[in-house]
Amino acid sequence: VFVGTTIERVMRTGQHPVLMVNGDAGGAYARVMIATDMSPASAQAIGTALRLGLLEQACVSLLHVLESTTRSMMVYANVAPEKIEEQAVREAGDARQEMAHFLSRFALAGVRHDVRIEEGETVHTIQRIADDEKPDLMVIGIRGLAGVKRLLLGSVADAILRGVTCDVLAVPQPPEAALS
Repeated sequence: VFVGTTIERVMRTGQHPVLMVNGDAGGAYARVMIATDMSPASAQAIGTALRLGLLEQACVSLLHVLESTTRSMMVYANVAPEKIEEQAVREAGDARQEMAHFLSRFALAGVRHDVRIEEGETVHTIQRIADDEKPDLMVIGIRGLAGVKRLLLGSVADAILRGVTCDVLAVPQPPEAALS
């Protein structure tokens, strides 16, 4: 249960952003992927990447993954496929609006970026898209958990740290947000 590399433990338990470098240094990051769940941890991660200047010269892809339990419940309930698809389209539209509102607080006007809303299991979807797009840097927020919860594996951030080959900037959420 308490397995992990030193860098994973530092990222999980630290209070400062940590850059895990997996490749050779080659200048500014050209392709950056930000995996966001629109939480305070994600907001902190985006703000930190902006303040550090990591997004200035890059093509940035902001990715939000929808894990639709509604779809699986509707399939189980034998709902007509067209009704299931209508619901999926509604959920994606709602997520796009929520993402636009979430991103409005950041100064992204000068940053080349796109927003992707994907449906699927969070970790596998992020890893699949990272494998396809091959970003130079992945930016993730890490939720502040207390005590033993911080040491337990199984979070999305832990899986991403172990599953991607690009550099990873892991940013803990602010302590006051972790309390809520």
